[in-house]
Amino acid sequence: GLFVRGGDATETKTIIDGMEVANPYFSSVPDVPQRGRFSPFQFKGTYFSTGGYSAQYGQAMSSTLILESQDLPVRTTTDIGLMTVGGGVGHTQRFKNSSLGFYANYTTLGPYFALVKQNRDWDSPPNSPSGSVFYRQKVGKTGMLKAFASYSYSTLSMFTPNFNDSTGISRNKFNLNNNNIFSNISYKNIIYDDWTLFAAVAYSNNLDHINIGNPAYFANPYDLLTHLKNSNELMQGRLVLSHGIGKLSTIRFGGEMHSSQNMLDGSVDYFGAPAVDYQIFTRDSKELFMAGFIESDVYLSKKLVARLGGRVEHTDALNKTNVAPRASVAYSLNKTSQISAAYGDFYQTPDKSFIHDMTYIPGNQSLDFEKATHYIVNFQHIDDKRTLRIEAYYKQYDHLIQTLPLMHTNGKGYAQGAEIFYRDKKTIKNSDFWVSYSYLDTKRQYLNFPVEMIPGFAATHTFVTVYKRWIPKVNISAGFTYVYASGRMYYDIDQSGAIRSSGITKEFHNLSLTFSHLMTIKQHFTVIAAGITNVLGIQNVFTYHFSDDGRFKYPVGPTSDRSFFIGIFMSIGEDKGTD
Repeated sequence: GLFVRGGDATETKTIIDGMEVANPYFSSVPDVPQRGRFSPFQFKGTYFSTGGYSAQYGQAMSSTLILESQDLPVRTTTDIGLMTVGGGVGHTQRFKNSSLGFYANYTTLGPYFALVKQNRDWDSPPNSPSGSVFYRQKVGKTGMLKAFASYSYSTLSMFTPNFNDSTGISRNKFNLNNNNIFSNISYKNIIYDDWTLFAAVAYSNNLDHINIGNPAYFANPYDLLTHLKNSNELMQGRLVLSHGIGKLSTIRFGGEMHSSQNMLDGSVDYFGAPAVDYQIFTRDSKELFMAGFIESDVYLSKKLVARLGGRVEHTDALNKTNVAPRASVAYSLNKTSQISAAYGDFYQTPDKSFIHDMTYIPGNQSLDFEKATHYIVNFQHIDDKRTLRIEAYYKQYDHLIQTLPLMHTNGKGYAQGAEIFYRDKKTIKNSDFWVSYSYLDTKRQYLNFPVEMIPGFAATHTFVTVYKRWIPKVNISAGFTYVYASGRMYYDIDQSGAIRSSGITKEFHNLSLTFSHLMTIKQHFTVIAAGITNVLGIQNVFTYHFSDDGRFKYPVGPTSDRSFFIGIFMSIGEDKGTD
């Protein structure tokens, strides 16, 4: 997931054509990072907000990733891709005022893992067939109807260490089968006298079958085998109206409704236990969420513009309502520079499992919305292929979920820092490079943290530099990326909330190389791409696992010391002369 300015992965939401994606990444696997489900080539626009985002969206305390899908394609095309991790094929048929397309992909990591040594003990490497269908229809002179549906199925199994066994002999088996569906339909059109209507509906369903444990590897007769069936279903609708005021100003307002259900069915086999051999548990959480918003972009002068708005949200899961004001203002210093400031309140409902578990805690108070308040100031200069951006921020957290000693939403925290970004496409001919630096100071008291502490996902200092070089005579692009991050905190917290030990990991370094070659094969546009990460083979450590009694500590690092990628992508179009 995306960890933004001291916020954990649950605090960032992904939006496609105005609709929330409940499961934008493949299902979680112990100590294995998961990639996104959607190809970036499906989208024409990407807007990633690091804070202070529009009142049109909510349920994200830190950030939103807003994606807008492609409109009507220019022509009929067929795309083919072959990669070290699988392959895919897609076809888009362009009609006069509409288009219909499909994309099929198969990812299999078995052959790749056979070539590249892995730091995880795989029993069956990940395999995932997937497919998507999309339809575009132009409506009148200004309207566009979009429909999209995708399905993916993935399987994997691996052995994970038993952290209570210092010999490393005892292992548990983790097996996962996942089914995921996402679909949405959106319509946008100018309906009357410069009024624009946007309407959309979406449906998604994610189902995980998980088995944990393997009796053949148990160290004692009282270990267990856990079976989990976890599903989440989301139906949503959205309606937005916007209207131009004068030459530049705009007002927009609308609302959305979400109906979700999260179900967990599980069973535990206790092998050799004298009293209980089998236990069944279930969880069924439902939520009806409604929200409305109003927002206006107002040009106070030629150089000064303000965005003022607010949002009201209600959820029956908490039986609570919140009101979230949002405001930002930007002043143009000259043709190339501007300064801006933003403020806003951002809420989200606690994880559905926490809401459900409250029913089993007698006498405990009800939960509330988690909240973050953002304060941001920004300076930006864009001039002749150069960009400089400097931003400082402060984020105050309130009502964070806590699980010890009893579950409640009295947690708190803060995140503050500054970021510098510089990009230059002019200084070095045929080159593009950028550097960024981020300083983060954050602490929070949430989950099982007994006091305000630095979370394990936060690095105080992060530095990234990217360089790309284009060689036009041979149509080759080559470059590198270097990432540095200061060490991250780790903790061993027992079941009572006491901190048994803590520390900081060593600094993170990663140098990666990329290469691509543009060419034509029988007049079909083709790209050969290659990359290798962690060229220097540095043994990075992300965090540590601890045994139940705290005596043993195990480092968690990357899934492989180095990784590489090779792919060939070909686009076959009817009008070959313009490829």
